[in-house]
Amino acid sequence: MSEKDEYLFSILFSDKILELTILPTEQCNFRCVYCYEKFISGQMSREIIDAIKALIKSRTLGLEHLRIGWFGGEPLLVKDIILEISSYAMSLVEINPRLFFDSGMSTNGYLLTNETAEQLISNGVTEFQVSLDGPASYHDKVRLRRDGKGTFDRIWRNLLDLKYSSLEFKINLRVHFSKDNIEVIDNLIKDLKANFNNDHRFQIFFKSIVPLGGKNDASLNCFNDEEAYRVIQDFKSRLGKGIYTFMNEESPYICYAGRPTSFVIRHDGRLAKCTVGLDEPENQIGYLRKNGTLEIDQGKIQPWFKGAVSLDREILRCPRAFI
Repeated sequence: MSEKDEYLFSILFSDKILELTILPTEQCNFRCVYCYEKFISGQMSREIIDAIKALIKSRTLGLEHLRIGWFGGEPLLVKDIILEISSYAMSLVEINPRLFFDSGMSTNGYLLTNETAEQLISNGVTEFQVSLDGPASYHDKVRLRRDGKGTFDRIWRNLLDLKYSSLEFKINLRVHFSKDNIEVIDNLIKDLKANFNNDHRFQIFFKSIVPLGGKNDASLNCFNDEEAYRVIQDFKSRLGKGIYTFMNEESPYICYAGRPTSFVIRHDGRLAKCTVGLDEPENQIGYLRKNGTLEIDQGKIQPWFKGAVSLDREILRCPRAFI
């Protein structure tokens, strides 16, 4: 077995790992033009919060690694829920030193102040993904607040405040591009280099916009996969070597959705495998019971494991595309 295959097996088939992606709310303070979410659901109830705590408590004795990812909507709209569950997970580590706990968050960055970041970091949430769509002149056309106002200046100020702090964290700056903004991304790259060069806490990830089921999919001006790859290589060359780029292309990428011990918990306790297409029938795999056990529909979940069985790299990268 090759070294890469051993790595795949260690990630895919270990019962010592539990990865939860939790949506504490499915509401958002943004209305990005390419977003696929519907924002019709509210925040997590006390019953579901307690069920999640019961789940992780029941699993910790047999685990070596617990990872919790926070997603939404915008998770920081309900920061207190995040802090409660994260603090509880940290307390379980204290009584089980063999357990490694780490946590990250996908956030639009609008509410990610130094004070909030410090609270999160002290409770184990140390990784953040924040998206930018170019300089303010373009970003504010597509990543809008719910009231239609721009968001760039507030996000950028938060990022700079974090840069000048002594906090230890990792921020993945996800830069979106399409045929509509490719000409202005270079201005953002210059600003990223000027402000975040040689700061190990910040990484850059270029991501091509793709249709994911949103109401504006038909109007998106997207690159195909081959074109997007060439654009990304060009952007990375412009960044140079002083700023870190996210994802090692030499390592096989395994989407969380294809991992047998990874689950998405929605605000109402429904279970999914992928945060895209949340309401698709094939993504409705069960629910979280009040006592913290997972009720899984085996017929629904098995197709998500095609890549885990075949070790096909393409399926592992995006199992949803093959269901």
